[in-house]
Amino acid sequence: MEPITPKSLGASQYILVIVYSYTNFSWVKILKRKEDAKQKLAKVITQAETALEKQVKQTICDGGKEFVNRLMKDFCDIRGIRLTITTPYNPQNNGIAERINRKLMDKARKLMIDSGVPKELWVELINTANFIRVRLSENGKSPFEKPFHRKPNLSQMKIIGC
Repeated sequence: MEPITPKSLGASQYILVIVYSYTNFSWVKILKRKEDAKQKLAKVITQAETALEKQVKQTICDGGKEFVNRLMKDFCDIRGIRLTITTPYNPQNNGIAERINRKLMDKARKLMIDSGVPKELWVELINTANFIRVRLSENGKSPFEKPFHRKPNLSQMKIIGC
């Protein structure tokens, strides 16, 4: 997890991308510190289990210190989640999340260029890129439709910068 520069208006500099691999649905969490990743991941797991009415069976994390720690291991053990740690500095082992991360960054850059908004608003652009990504159709169904079994509400869609 590399810092993003410049820091956001809220002093954040990291993003955590969490992917439900079965559907390709993704959550983006904005972090001020890498160390916040474990709490954000645990919260998303809890919220996803409630919203989807399914138990998370496995989480795959890269070998970063923010995931390889007693707190994360204990959280997964208590919930019966298999914690798989991939080789550090080898993004190919975490391919789905890494590809989505790259797509989101590319889309956010394009949105920034097209809209002319300042670089410090990258948080909003990353969140917008993810909002769009999970609502676009992939093979007939969007990543949103697959877990939630309904069409996404697109009424919030607006042109960036207006």
